[in-house]
Amino acid sequence: MKLTRAKLLRLNDNVLSTDFGMHRFKDGLANETYKVDTQDGPQVLKVYHPKRQAYAEKEAAVLITLRDHVPAPEVEAWGDALVRGRTALLMEYLPYLNAREMGPRWIDAFYISAADILGGLHGAGQSQAVRTLLASWSRRHLVTVRIKPFEHYYSQAQEWLKILEREGLTLVAQLAVLLERMRNHDEYFNRSESSFMHGDYAPKNLLTDGTQVAAVIDYEKAVIGDPNYDIHYFGQVVVDHISSMAAANLFLNRYEQTYGLPAYFEERRNFYRYYRGFQRTFRYRNSLLLNRPTGDSQEKLHRFLQSLVEYSDPWLSHKKRGVL
Repeated sequence: MKLTRAKLLRLNDNVLSTDFGMHRFKDGLANETYKVDTQDGPQVLKVYHPKRQAYAEKEAAVLITLRDHVPAPEVEAWGDALVRGRTALLMEYLPYLNAREMGPRWIDAFYISAADILGGLHGAGQSQAVRTLLASWSRRHLVTVRIKPFEHYYSQAQEWLKILEREGLTLVAQLAVLLERMRNHDEYFNRSESSFMHGDYAPKNLLTDGTQVAAVIDYEKAVIGDPNYDIHYFGQVVVDHISSMAAANLFLNRYEQTYGLPAYFEERRNFYRYYRGFQRTFRYRNSLLLNRPTGDSQEKLHRFLQSLVEYSDPWLSHKKRGVL
């Protein structure tokens, strides 16, 4: 189902005019998301970055395929290059709170439901329907949907380090140590990965009714890869933002008891934690270079990276710390 040009142009007017009921959600790094008051009630309009136009079709297809298995917004329509020349996805508006806004107020039921839904997502993503649609989208747009986790994340960290070195960021010495440690994990990735992963499973992409997870959003990064990444990433965000290893363990234990942890979960723990160090640093690099205060100030980031170098970070496994 495609948005008509007339409807998209009407939505475009809404986006550009203060005379219509519009609310711009906090943007991601690449896209803009709006709540639009329409005659049919409120809806969500996601407008994609010019370099990521093809991902609207991918996200719509994944949402439609998984919605019977995982709570997610219903897709209303999508269209190509019609909202200010950019692709848009129109979705059902769900009257829930973004979990990121709750922060430390998350309760046990939230972590348990987050584990249950992620396990269900990983299971549903194994279906032939999901694999077929991802493969079809990949062929049409010449974009890979099957990643090799070690090469994917290591090369990304390597590229980020080169950029940060050119920009003269003072944290590069610590990052260089972490990159070398990431390289030493290649032996734990010498197998074909063939499982579905969300790719950005964190509170910012979860909606909550105040008690538990009510829906999962943002499937733009969904690929066939390593589900360990989803599990580690969610747990790391919990540790980083509310400083609670106990809460992260509640999530991990629930996932393990219900679904079982994927192969090489512990062996890849530190690899993904080091990658998290690169993620946080690169995300805030402009503010750091301009000496502007952010959620991750330079001193805070320095302490975090140093905890990774010294193995004092609570997420790291200490089983093989002399090597990893």
